Amino acid sequence: MNDSPSKRARIQTQWDDEARVWIATSSDISGLVVEADTIEELRREIDLILPDLIELNHDDPPKLEYHFECSTPKTPSL
Repeated sequence: MNDSPSKRARIQTQWDDEARVWIATSSDISGLVVEADTIEELRREIDLILPDLIELNHDDPPKLEYHFECSTPKTPSL
């Protein structure tokens, strides 16, 4: 059973207008770089890869709380 304390992580997201994808990175989670067509898909991808990144970084699997900081204030142009 994992009784490790919660760990908070900040994930920065931005829209790349040239590539037409959302990009997520984090200075709190080493190796996190994700691209997706929609913000919803980006969140799903992050949820899928976080356990692997935590293991690769040799961290105890914490109860990870994260929030998104969007550095692109506008809605992507379609």
